[in-house]
Amino acid sequence: MSAEANKARDHEGRTGIFRGRTLSGYFVLLLLAVSPSAAQVFLPDDPLWVDPDTLAISPPAERSLSDTFDFFANTFGSPGEHEGPALNVNTLGEVPNSTWYTNRHYLHPMPLEALQRGPDTAAGPSEEAPWKVVGLTSEGKTPRLLMVDARGDRYLLKFDPKAYPEISTAAEIIATKFFHAFGYNVPENYLVYFEPGQLETAAGSGLTPRDLARIVHKAPRYPDGTYRALASRLPEGEPLGPFLYHGTRPDDPNDIFSHEARRELRGLRVFSAFLNRDDARNLNSLDVLAGTSARQYIRHFLVEFSATLGGGPLGPKPRWAGHEYAVEAGPIAARTLTLGFGGPAWMDIVYPDLPSVGHLEAKHFDPKSWVPQVPNPAFERMDAADAFWAARQVMNLSDDAIRAIVATGGYTYPRAEAYVTETLMQRRDKIGRAYLSFAGGLDRFRVEDSLLVFEDLQATYGFTEPGRLRRISWFVFDNLTGEGGLPLATVTTAEESLPLPEAVAPFLKAEIETPGEGITTVYLRYTEAGYVVVGIERKAA
Repeated sequence: MSAEANKARDHEGRTGIFRGRTLSGYFVLLLLAVSPSAAQVFLPDDPLWVDPDTLAISPPAERSLSDTFDFFANTFGSPGEHEGPALNVNTLGEVPNSTWYTNRHYLHPMPLEALQRGPDTAAGPSEEAPWKVVGLTSEGKTPRLLMVDARGDRYLLKFDPKAYPEISTAAEIIATKFFHAFGYNVPENYLVYFEPGQLETAAGSGLTPRDLARIVHKAPRYPDGTYRALASRLPEGEPLGPFLYHGTRPDDPNDIFSHEARRELRGLRVFSAFLNRDDARNLNSLDVLAGTSARQYIRHFLVEFSATLGGGPLGPKPRWAGHEYAVEAGPIAARTLTLGFGGPAWMDIVYPDLPSVGHLEAKHFDPKSWVPQVPNPAFERMDAADAFWAARQVMNLSDDAIRAIVATGGYTYPRAEAYVTETLMQRRDKIGRAYLSFAGGLDRFRVEDSLLVFEDLQATYGFTEPGRLRRISWFVFDNLTGEGGLPLATVTTAEESLPLPEAVAPFLKAEIETPGEGITTVYLRYTEAGYVVVGIERKAA
């Protein structure tokens, strides 16, 4: 039996109906293995909100990854061993804070100013000249310069393609803010405007002033003579190369969950569909050795968002982007046999004439059929619970929130900003309609004044009529056996606040059935302060 199979078996055998438990749960379970409490479904520290994956590790090796190998391995192979539900969730079905993910806007609402600021901790590169260019990471049509500002901070300068000003820099700024709000580690990305004299070549860079001028000249220039770039600050720590969307990192003992079993990586498919980030590949991620010399650990970043929304580093996305994989045998064969006639609907989509936006639309967007350029092992394993977890976060973005974040993209033309804003609002609503009905679409459970209170997300967002009837069954719950005990009451009601049973027991269970959609089961633990929600299970009809 594989190591991953053993981990999954440990989860199911030790945690009963709840499979998702973080690293500390393993420690607790091992310590209590010989005591009666080891059989408990809910341990005293449930639900866990922090995954302690910052234990000191030995310095790992830097990992390189071939773009060609990565493409072929994911296109023609099926990497990853884990099949089944996400493993790294707590008893509420939430993803604990970790080196991968931090709960932000959905559970802890962020004001508009914080959403616009995103991960930024400063005002960007120092305005003091010069910026010393110390290297060239890529050239061609999209030059990328590694530079150091007057404060000694290191940035990667990225430019728009000359014929499409703002198409990639605006998209990268906007996507950075959204992914930060969703909870991911992302770089600090800033829009900068500068005159050519701001840049100087550093000794040992291998570049001459003439080389530098030639590279920058490939970028669009504004009428006032300035250039615009995205300055991406390199994360603090030692870069270790990309992570993979499957398996674990062998030299990181904190990395105990196969990546294709992580809810934050599986649900990333929904966020990527929302923002049309079709280049969600291994290569667009980064592991960084962080911490101090006494305790080093790895943090995991999403990087490179220039290929979001409607464009990419070379200009507008190809028309098939988001609709088909880069290599997909069936559609290619069909078009070949029909000589291109009777092709898919995406071939006839009419996009607005907005060079700074490119190919972005909402009318033909289908969240469930959206795909990245290359198959992603975590995306392929996304289930209804993962999709619900992500979709409720997308729907939690108000019109004002989307408007505020898009405004940070720095579009010159108001029509471009308005179009992107409205399109993202429409894509958001399509995601909500596609995924929020899972198990009834109920969330935000809490106990207030002897009432179990929750929210019908579909009704909140206008996808269904409010006041739907549900059947609620209350039970005493046996925390040692994991079975429902004494039935207490069964009612049918349209209320979203349910009186708790008068009987007092260490644990209660409420099964809330929404006809045609499924059952959401809520577990309550009795404490000195009264009942608290300790577990949530969702099951589709």
